[in-house]
Amino acid sequence: MSEEKRRANAWSTWKMTLTTAALNSQCLTSGKGLKQFDAKIVMKKVKKQKEADVKTQQEVTKAAKQVEWTVCGPTQAFSGVLSSKNKDDLVEIADTLGLSLTSENGKHYMNTELVSAIREHLTAHPELEDSAHFASLFSGWGQ
Repeated sequence: MSEEKRRANAWSTWKMTLTTAALNSQCLTSGKGLKQFDAKIVMKKVKKQKEADVKTQQEVTKAAKQVEWTVCGPTQAFSGVLSSKNKDDLVEIADTLGLSLTSENGKHYMNTELVSAIREHLTAHPELEDSAHFASLFSGWGQ
């Protein structure tokens, strides 16, 4: 009996150490399979290239905004609802107001945190409502 238990225990231990690996292998011996494989590789390369192009375009746009901001400062009045603005616009507004862009623990604020910090600042400084740059922001959130 003990020999059977030892064998059963050894088998169950051995089964636990087995691992599986997904190889995603394909049979490439036929012409059709090889063409499909080549098409998948081309599609992956095209997708990566598109992603890289989008990222490059975003970086170029961000750099152009930064140069404009550095040279001219805020040239337009801020308008619209704060919650619908993208992070770059919120950072620009916060920077113009002189707000810190990082929290106490050193992390950069998320969009919702930026919106609340800007609203708190505008609430604390009602004189900014007379400023051409910030007047529209006051009406955007119903003070």
